[in-house]
Amino acid sequence: MTKVLRVVVLVIVWVALWGEISVANVVFGLVVAVVVTVAFPALDGDNGNGIKPVAALIFFARFAVMLCPSTWSVVVEVLRPKLALEQAIVAVPLHTDDPVIVTMVANGITLTPGTLTVDVGPDPAPGEGRVLFVHALTLGDIDDLIAGALELEALATNAFPPPVASPSVAPASGPDDQDGESR
Repeated sequence: MTKVLRVVVLVIVWVALWGEISVANVVFGLVVAVVVTVAFPALDGDNGNGIKPVAALIFFARFAVMLCPSTWSVVVEVLRPKLALEQAIVAVPLHTDDPVIVTMVANGITLTPGTLTVDVGPDPAPGEGRVLFVHALTLGDIDDLIAGALELEALATNAFPPPVASPSVAPASGPDDQDGESR
């Protein structure tokens, strides 16, 4: 989104939230929009994770759908006369180590009733993903818990794609260097 379009959208949102079109609301909305646009530049592939609006809506919609059965499960458990909790901490291996995606998945898990991201594993080796340690109040099936986290990861990766790493340039080799190593 261009900066001008972003400012216009923010001014419209500002005026809509105030519920009244007036010169003062438009002027202050313009000031706030310019400050926000300068202070928080739009994310794209060059300066962070990008955003695909439709995929982001799908991510948040699917997350909202995931909340319903989780909430119901916790309500049922709390209203039982005798608690029958099967608590456990489960290691959930992710496919990515991108900090934005890992944060989105960890927060999604934590915001879901009955689960809590306890820890994020240490920095993985290159090409490996992070591991989330998730506390489950009612464990049920471990594979379902892991599958739900991996679904969130896939949706988050699609909605907020990580920046594309620029290909590294290999050093030029000399004419007598046949195997690419310096001698």
